[in-house]
Amino acid sequence: MIHIRTTYIVLVILTIACIMIPRYAFPRLLGTSVPLDVVESGSMEPELHIGDLLVAQGIRYKDIKVGLIIVFKRPSANYLIVHRVYAIHNKAMIITKGDNNPFPDPFYITSSDVKGVVIARIPLVGYLTLVFRLK
Repeated sequence: MIHIRTTYIVLVILTIACIMIPRYAFPRLLGTSVPLDVVESGSMEPELHIGDLLVAQGIRYKDIKVGLIIVFKRPSANYLIVHRVYAIHNKAMIITKGDNNPFPDPFYITSSDVKGVVIARIPLVGYLTLVFRLK
């Protein structure tokens, strides 16, 4: 009986840790408010696939270079996009493009829109969150 109770307590602690670490520790460790994101469209195929879990790290504006894959908030919208830096104009305007899109995005972003640079991809792990978002 004591063994079952101990196992239960350990499972509860591990569950709480699995929830708290990504929510509170990852943003501090990675220097961004959006350390984890899930690919929701095919615009970055074949580099990124729907359902991939992305790990992003904060980046200073001066370190943003053409070719990096960044997570950013679309201007005048309330959602995130993951696209590649296509061009930088006047050291202030960033033009992005999905690898699978024929043209660059029809808007530019600034440093305040950038949430981070993608540093890792974990295939398929994000599908579970996409299922919950559909409901």
